[in-house]
Amino acid sequence: MKTSETQDAASAIMPLTATREEVSAIARYIKHCDIKIIEEGAVACINAGKIRQVLLIGSGDSYALALLYAALINRITSLPARALQSYEFVSEHTEYLDDSWLVVVLSASGRASPVVDALIKAQHTNAQVVGITNNSDSLFATQVKKLLVTQATKKGMPTQSTLAMAIFLEAIICILQPEYDKQYWPQFRKFCFYAKYLPDIARLSGSDQMLSHLFTKRVTLLGSGGNLGLATMLSNLLWCGPQVASQALALEEYEHALRLNQAGAQDLVIIFNCTGSPGVLAWHIKQQLIKKNATVLHVDNQLLSYMFSGHYTAFSSHEDCHFYAMLAIFSFIISATEKYLSCGGERISQE
Repeated sequence: MKTSETQDAASAIMPLTATREEVSAIARYIKHCDIKIIEEGAVACINAGKIRQVLLIGSGDSYALALLYAALINRITSLPARALQSYEFVSEHTEYLDDSWLVVVLSASGRASPVVDALIKAQHTNAQVVGITNNSDSLFATQVKKLLVTQATKKGMPTQSTLAMAIFLEAIICILQPEYDKQYWPQFRKFCFYAKYLPDIARLSGSDQMLSHLFTKRVTLLGSGGNLGLATMLSNLLWCGPQVASQALALEEYEHALRLNQAGAQDLVIIFNCTGSPGVLAWHIKQQLIKKNATVLHVDNQLLSYMFSGHYTAFSSHEDCHFYAMLAIFSFIISATEKYLSCGGERISQE
């Protein structure tokens, strides 16, 4: 192990070495996932026939996941779904919550935080409340009345743990929309195949060029709907891993609030457009940024196809590729953190 990584392993809050191990173990985690057992556990927690709207609550990467899945749940089930930060929910009037609401509270670590407060508040309403965590021994787990535990590992940055909670959210979608089960199974098997090659993705993605811009330009991540969840996820990990200051914004907000007008050669803008939704606004913003000499990375299905297969047609333009985008994000963040440490950077420590 390099000296810089040895120091990082000893002092960083979420060490790179642990993150690398957890990402490398994703394929093994997926292989041992029994989707049917996960669905059975979720069925025991939910009266699907009564559900008419869905609320997902989380903080940090759990909130990014909530943003992603609120959009996916709405698109797949046609149910109204929204994501809320934990503290927002704690501050909100919740008399409207009855048993037609499914409230899913997400906490990867399960440690004491506003998420626990949000969970307790939700369970004092008439809503159907489910908690998902990776840690069955956590404070969060002890407070949940209807609990789903992923058994994923989380000592490093939120990677494997985030993907594990996503798989459990997919199971909930299958319960809310049984027809999705037929579509999801073939997609999941395909995803399992590509996940085997995760350690090589960073080399295929041309990320060296992006890394050179990451530490020298103003970084903005853009997306709309579920893609905003992916943008937020990457922004969180950039702050956490290579300590890169970044902002995640909705596409419309970026264009409408004059930010686009001020973009230029000093900007690196990463646009996510890979959850199967039309990307007209994403394409328009990309063209405007190119005219302004900004550096643009458009993470769409074509790019993900090349990263995972070596050609541009592995995924259709209408296919939902959020799982592949998550794997690409995890691989990229490891490369970025390696570069940061190799250049003498020091990450936030436990002291």
